[in-house]
Amino acid sequence: MCSVEYPIRAHLEDDRIEHPTEHREQAAGLPVDNRDRVAFGELLHLAHHLRALGAEVPQVALDDLFEDAHDARQGTLVAMAGQVQAIRIAPEREQLPEPVDSIDVTREGLPGDRYFGRGDITLVEAEALEAFREDTGIELSHAEIRRQVLTSGIRLNDLLGKRFRVGEVEAVGAEWCEPCQHIESLTYPGVLKGMVHRAGLRADIVQPGRIAVGDEVDEVTDAAA
Repeated sequence: MCSVEYPIRAHLEDDRIEHPTEHREQAAGLPVDNRDRVAFGELLHLAHHLRALGAEVPQVALDDLFEDAHDARQGTLVAMAGQVQAIRIAPEREQLPEPVDSIDVTREGLPGDRYFGRGDITLVEAEALEAFREDTGIELSHAEIRRQVLTSGIRLNDLLGKRFRVGEVEAVGAEWCEPCQHIESLTYPGVLKGMVHRAGLRADIVQPGRIAVGDEVDEVTDAAA
């Protein structure tokens, strides 16, 4: 295979592309989610400058860079213990779910909710809703997305196929809750496309218990094989 050297460095120096060191220094004192947004901004800044160099940069490299930038905007955090921010249930499908401070979950699900009897629980990340708002300007609430538990500080997508705890409840990630036409019809145009891969997780309940606002959400690593 031939090796081709592209004169990127010279052009970067000629164009005097700024290395935003001051941004990284400022980011060091920010919370994790804010530092991630600064890092994303730097990545996108570099990607656009490289795009301006045109054919002198391999197209596949630029495509990978832009895809990395897109992935950074998914609205999820690094794998770590999270927290329950809110719990909502609704007895009827068309009704907006109402908040509760805590709930005793059975093997059949969340009592009083329209999906009780299905034996599962649905969750969505607060970070995903915030990222969707930043991307689209649409304020989509926890109630409107109609997931039972709102979390923060944990990547729900990474729990697919894994056992995890929500308060005292243990569940196994069954599938991503992708948005549907029905949800968009009840909310706003753009929800169907904009919430793909970040609309939450449906999980099968394997151990009932109590969930309260403020409880931890984390992967189970001490379960029997």
